[in-house]
Amino acid sequence: MAVLMTQVPKVRLYSNIRALRDPLTFLENVTEKHQGGVVSLQLRPGFAPYLVGDPDLVQQVWHGSRETYLRKGMMWEVMDRLQGTSGIASEGEAWRLSHDVLMPIFTGPTIRAMIPTIAAAVNATLDDLAVRADQPVRLVSEMMEVTHRVFGATFFGSRMSVSQARQVSVGIDASFRAIQSRIAVPGAPDWFPMPGDRRFRQLRAMVDSVVYPVAKRARLEPASTDVISLLAHATDAAGDHVDIELVRNNLVGLSIAGTETTALTLTWALIALAGRPEIAARVQSEVDTVVGHGQRVTPEHLDGLAYTEMVLNETLRLWPPGWMLPRGVVQADVLDGVPMVPGDTVIVSPYLTQRMASLWPDPHRFDPERWAPDAAKQHPYAWFPFGGGVHRCLGRHFFAYEAKLALAAMLARFDVRVDAPKGVAPMVSAALKPRHPVWLHLTPR
Repeated sequence: MAVLMTQVPKVRLYSNIRALRDPLTFLENVTEKHQGGVVSLQLRPGFAPYLVGDPDLVQQVWHGSRETYLRKGMMWEVMDRLQGTSGIASEGEAWRLSHDVLMPIFTGPTIRAMIPTIAAAVNATLDDLAVRADQPVRLVSEMMEVTHRVFGATFFGSRMSVSQARQVSVGIDASFRAIQSRIAVPGAPDWFPMPGDRRFRQLRAMVDSVVYPVAKRARLEPASTDVISLLAHATDAAGDHVDIELVRNNLVGLSIAGTETTALTLTWALIALAGRPEIAARVQSEVDTVVGHGQRVTPEHLDGLAYTEMVLNETLRLWPPGWMLPRGVVQADVLDGVPMVPGDTVIVSPYLTQRMASLWPDPHRFDPERWAPDAAKQHPYAWFPFGGGVHRCLGRHFFAYEAKLALAAMLARFDVRVDAPKGVAPMVSAALKPRHPVWLHLTPR
């Protein structure tokens, strides 16, 4: 049994020049120095969440009592403004109902039935991109176009035009960006005006004005394979249709979880390949063999893209989009001898744990071989870009299909060149984005 500690390492960020200049590197060094143990991060006066990096402690947070560490505090109340309190990002009975509704949609034959739609949407986006192949484009923006197109096709099907579906997806993404100032200042009262508040209200109203009518119509029509239809026809334990607000909230929550995160993973993967010609050549060889030079991707190509998947897994290790995952303490607990009391906040960070030298030799080296079938097995929480426990991301299989098909499609149809500053670093925001603009040059093959 752990011995209770009387002293917890305290690290002040708000008045530390090094921390303010490069917070990710600073936090990496803190995590290494304390071997992933509990550290008190003084983010601002009166607010000092605990940071844990050791995978055993991460596992305790994810798999301890379900009622101990919940999605409360810090960014979660702000996120409720956008995705509501009855969706998959909620807690308690509301979460359980959404989980029971979504689990069959994102597993088994239902998710596999979406693969042709994903492939078609990826190919259609690259058709549009090919028209502009003679000019450089912003890498992040173009990867967002891919994921917006996939979101519209799989979530709305033919219920909306491509432009309408894109408007909803872009609107949700823009709404999320509009509340970044509130996420950056946890605890700011609702009545206090913040930058982006008015824009957020306008965007949320626009999204709702489109989503609610479509969801209601989907309920009146025969069930289809698009996600909004599957949600609209879902029932609770009593056999009654779920509330239409739950349909809306889950749609928004899934969009937040699945569009920007996939786009940023593709962004970092292309940046990584651009600076590593040997790895890039191996991926290209696999794609040319499996998909074919200049060919379009199909669902049948997925199983042959093993090395492509290894590249994406290593990308998620070094640049997990959701780099920081806070939890509010609701019931008393002890982490590594440190008492946790209700009202405390605990932060687990895939970014920090997945760069610990004690877990990953030469941790900053991009090495897809870490994911080879014969590679040494790691602690289950040495790598957790999709979170863990009961809240582990339900869309992880959807991500794997979309990301593999999108990366392979680009490499099959284009010679890809990425212009990025040497050693381009991520910037701290809700998701890890490149700190500087990155340009994509495509030449049709």
